[in-house]
Amino acid sequence: MARQRLALRPATMDDADLLLGWANEPATRAASLTSRPIERPEHLAWLAVRLADPASAIWIGLEPSTRAPLGVIRFEQDDAGAAVVSISVAAEARGHGVATLLLELGLAAASTALRPSRIVAFVLPDNEASIRLFERAGFRRRSAGRADHLVFERPTRTAGGG
Repeated sequence: MARQRLALRPATMDDADLLLGWANEPATRAASLTSRPIERPEHLAWLAVRLADPASAIWIGLEPSTRAPLGVIRFEQDDAGAAVVSISVAAEARGHGVATLLLELGLAAASTALRPSRIVAFVLPDNEASIRLFERAGFRRRSAGRADHLVFERPTRTAGGG
C-alpha cells in the first residue's frame, strides 16, 4: 500500500458508524486532544453539523482497487480563513503510508473546496508519528501554543488570493 495512491470521496451520514469506530479506537483516543470516548448520539449530531457546514470538509480515503475505507481527513475553517486539519487512519492500515497520502490528497482537495489561507494542526507532544507527518509535509511548529499540545502551521498556495 505504501506507494499506491488513495482515492478520496466526501464523507456522508452513511459513514457515521465507520467514523465513530475509528474515533473511538483506543490508539486514536490516546492521540486526541480529548481522550474520552465519544457517544453515538453526540457523534451523529456533530457529523450532521459538520457535513452541512460549508466551512467544513470531510473526506474518506479509499484503497483504490477494493474501495475499502482506510482513513479520514477533516478540515474545519475559521472566520479568518485558517483551516484546522485532523487525520485518522484505520488501525489495520497504520504504518503503510496512508496518513501521508491522506494528507497530500486532503490538502489538495481543501485548497479547492475551502481555499484556506493556512492549515493548522494540533498534535500531542508525545505523538511522534503525527509530528513527523506534519513536518515532512512542510508544516512548521509555531512557538506559541498550549502546554498540552503542539501547533503546526503551513501557509497555502491560495493565501493572499493566489
